[in-house]
Amino acid sequence: MKTSTWLLSFAICLPLILSSSLPQVAYAERGAAPAALQHGFYKKTVYPRRGSSMQQVRKRFGKPHSVKVSQGKSKKKWPKITVWNYGSYSVYFERNRVLHTIIR
Repeated sequence: MKTSTWLLSFAICLPLILSSSLPQVAYAERGAAPAALQHGFYKKTVYPRRGSSMQQVRKRFGKPHSVKVSQGKSKKKWPKITVWNYGSYSVYFERNRVLHTIIR
């Protein structure tokens, strides 16, 4: 039985290629905290958590500096998005629940 040279070279090179990429994959899997979260200020500051209601956020963090509500018709697929601006961060609500908190 005759084996072609490209198949033989492929069979030899494939394990070498895969073994050289393993350390990179393992490093990528570990991951690191985003740069903003590594800073000491952001670790000590408390922000509204995802899933909190508007009433809970208003009670704990007070009245926002400004409020913006999305325009247009509201449907089940496209609910109204409300943004509360607290100066150093903004809280995004979908209906009446926290969706995201954006730190500036």
